[in-house]
Amino acid sequence: MKPDNVSVDGSLFTTPRVAVGVLSSDAQCQDMFIRRLNWHSCNLMTLQGREQSRHEFSGCTVESRSTGRRYDELHVLLTAIESASVVEELLPLACVVHVHHLGASVPLERSGARQYQWPSLEEAAQFFAKLYTARECSLLVVDRSDELSWVDEGLVNRSALSAGRDCVQALERLMLQLVAEPAWCVRQPQLIVETTPHSSMATLAYLQARVRACLGLEPQIHLLLSEGYPECQLTWLAAHDNQKGCC
Repeated sequence: MKPDNVSVDGSLFTTPRVAVGVLSSDAQCQDMFIRRLNWHSCNLMTLQGREQSRHEFSGCTVESRSTGRRYDELHVLLTAIESASVVEELLPLACVVHVHHLGASVPLERSGARQYQWPSLEEAAQFFAKLYTARECSLLVVDRSDELSWVDEGLVNRSALSAGRDCVQALERLMLQLVAEPAWCVRQPQLIVETTPHSSMATLAYLQARVRACLGLEPQIHLLLSEGYPECQLTWLAAHDNQKGCC
């Protein structure tokens, strides 16, 4: 009996792309952020044995509202002289809007977006390249069900980075950077672990237990393994509630 011819839509097997826009009043700053995102992402994906990231970074303008284009995520780069109030009109452009304050005190106005404070543009690009790579390549299953449903009103995201010959040493160095504060002041803690395949699940359990003992927090852990890592690197991000007098 001759089987029926069955046509298969090739698009069903196509990995969906993630559109990430970048907007800044400073064209040079915007271009630099995109180039650094691409550079870090390319290097990280190579370490993971992948050819290309699903995340596509491109420039965005305020006029994009008239084109009807929407992004999965939009990064807005603000300098010390700009106000976060301009963000409200950009919210319809993306599912999630990230507002980056570069070397400036962070406004506490309710913008409807996630706010971050960075000492430099490079640190912001490096962190998000790691986060996007971790979303694609982490060996741990991460529950992202509430990722798009919360907005950290009144919260400011800050990061910390440490490295060591192994995960234990890297964690001890990280703990020295993190300010001790009540757990209720901190939301959505995340820890990206980059290390060699020789690290065990017992080591990860130790990391989680140590953070819980020191900070009273249960971070969402992303695990990236590669023989190409010369040492263990830990990247931390958490949202801090400045409006309640927390550090």
